[in-house]
Amino acid sequence: MFSALKALVLGDAAARRFGPQDLRVAAAVLLVHVIDVDGERTQAEGDRLLHLLMGRFALDETSARDLVALALKREAEAVDFNEFATTLTRALDEAGRRDVVAMMWDLARADGAVSEVEESAIWRVARLLGVLDPQGFAREAMRGAT
Repeated sequence: MFSALKALVLGDAAARRFGPQDLRVAAAVLLVHVIDVDGERTQAEGDRLLHLLMGRFALDETSARDLVALALKREAEAVDFNEFATTLTRALDEAGRRDVVAMMWDLARADGAVSEVEESAIWRVARLLGVLDPQGFAREAMRGAT
């Protein structure tokens, strides 16, 4: 709450454009987490993230970059991902939540390999979003990079 008030007072354009309960922020935080969880953020992952956000949420590149910057900040402040999962669960139907998980897989594969920590992060988020299908998850985990 203090962050939102501070952003309004100090003029943080991204925070004004993307509200605290904005599903785009919630999705972006989870997507950024997949990129960062293995300790290596590659150019391919960053480019893919921008492409996914621009396509899924009809953003221009500047807005997508602002969303990523806000997501990085919110991820650093987060204790866990329940808040973001709850926002997505309230805002999206099952197909929409599955799309978020599919975007996570897409990002995990962007650098050519899915690490165990990326797979584990996707598993946790899929469970929080209520769309964890163990058999489907195993198939996705076995797929190679695209």
